[in-house]
Amino acid sequence: MKNSIFIINLFLVLLLCSCDKHYEMLTRINPDGSCFRQFRLTTKDSAFLAGDTARNPFPVRLDDGWQVSVYDSVSGGLQPWPLQHLKNPAAASAVVATCHYASVEEMNRNFRFDHSSWKNIKPEITWNKSFRWFYTYYTFSEKYTRYPSQDLPVPLGEYLTPEEQILWFQGDPAACQGMNGYEMYEYLEQIQEKAETWGKKSLFVMQYSVIQDFLASRPDNLWSGRLSQAQDSIFILNKDKSDFWSDNLAPFLDQYFRTGYFSEEYRKNQRVLDSLSDAESAVFELFEPHIKYELVMPGKVVSTNAPHCENDKLTWQLNAYRFLPADYILTAESRRLNLWAVILTLLLLGGITYIFRR
Repeated sequence: MKNSIFIINLFLVLLLCSCDKHYEMLTRINPDGSCFRQFRLTTKDSAFLAGDTARNPFPVRLDDGWQVSVYDSVSGGLQPWPLQHLKNPAAASAVVATCHYASVEEMNRNFRFDHSSWKNIKPEITWNKSFRWFYTYYTFSEKYTRYPSQDLPVPLGEYLTPEEQILWFQGDPAACQGMNGYEMYEYLEQIQEKAETWGKKSLFVMQYSVIQDFLASRPDNLWSGRLSQAQDSIFILNKDKSDFWSDNLAPFLDQYFRTGYFSEEYRKNQRVLDSLSDAESAVFELFEPHIKYELVMPGKVVSTNAPHCENDKLTWQLNAYRFLPADYILTAESRRLNLWAVILTLLLLGGITYIFRR
């Protein structure tokens, strides 16, 4: 696909390459329903390693429920945090934070991403255990509710159908079933162009609204009506000239209205306008965290929607744009052989056979 595909990724993820926003999260569930959730990351922050909680790199608050350990590359084991002595303050250290729960229900009640931009996102975690004589079945679900569409600068539906939204943001293997490579390429390229336009339009609208709001507060404002009428035309004229991320809109407005007014106002009020733009774009912080989510269920996995499963460890990639178009639900079902039930059944069958032969 075109290199411009990265424009939409830039819109969705401000700090895609920022290591401190990438996490590994493991959830392990035991047969009795008890469980733990663990975060793993690498940090070079010597202040945090020495015990400074204000430098907490994890997406959760490190209260008394969380146990933090630091991996020792020399011994191959874990050391209690905080470290008393740093052997090499400039070296990166692997850090682990673990919280144990008596039940999945307790994890559902208490777990929050309360030290990140996801502080208002509460996953809904459910768990069920079902006894069926020879096997005990376990079902797990973790739902991340759809991001409110009214909070988006431009509704996704203006450019992408619901099916295209699911394919582009969450993935849908069935969407390209029966297509050869070339057909898939053409189909995905069409969706990519729509998604790219949506991303550009969103950035444009956010900047445009900042300018409108700023000018509306001016007593000598003469532009509100003309700006509202010209918004779509200005976007169409310039959507192939800019990604609307690094460029301010003043030159485009000057060119359209044949004036130098907007560039002059931007020059005089740059600090104010940049501050308003930063506040408007705070919504982008939601897309910073990227989580490699691993789940270990009791017994053998029999069904799941996880894209990767190795040695019964299920793996999803979890990030905010996956729940832009719809609820993002992680599901898994496993079963565990009840050996005692097998032995008891064999003994009963053996006893019945013996009685009938007698």
